[in-house]
Amino acid sequence: MRVVLGEDLVLLRDGLIRLLSAYGFDVVEAVDSGPALLKAMVDHRPDVGVVDVRLPPP
Repeated sequence: MRVVLGEDLVLLRDGLIRLLSAYGFDVVEAVDSGPALLKAMVDHRPDVGVVDVRLPPP
């Protein structure tokens, strides 16, 4: 399953990448802002997006 991850905290973002990858998910991109998340979703067309609800603007 292809995943795009949107999280602004570096340690949490890296931890989620490792956790999801360990369970067989393909993290195609991990971003730290709303505009970057929108671009990643359009570019990669993932099966799911894991998104921080308080993701900051650029």
